[in-house]
Amino acid sequence: WCEFIVNGEPVGRLDDLSSGPAEREFTQEIEITESVWVVFRAFGEYPEKRRGYYYVHANPVWCLVDEKPVIVPASVKYWIARINDLSGFVKKAKFDKEEDRRRTLAILAEGRAVYEALLGGN
Repeated sequence: WCEFIVNGEPVGRLDDLSSGPAEREFTQEIEITESVWVVFRAFGEYPEKRRGYYYVHANPVWCLVDEKPVIVPASVKYWIARINDLSGFVKKAKFDKEEDRRRTLAILAEGRAVYEALLGGN
């Protein structure tokens, strides 16, 4: 199958690839009201004489609205959670110097602040 993805979420799909490799036309209208990234990907099995599966993923196309950056709240929240996990690990980990732990936690806090600022009111 083939699908269009916008900001990590499928928005259109073509399921019938049963006739094997061939050129296909796949059109999907997407209403863009805010900056997004769009990508196309395809999955499938090789024809009978070849074993295995294929997976094709295009590079993203960045669609900017009013020159604003692409911000995907779910992705931002994911990275905040990873920073929080890592901070918890650092708090419990053994460090030769306590200053190294403090410095590491400060860097993680800076990163968290950057991501939290991206969320704004979300």
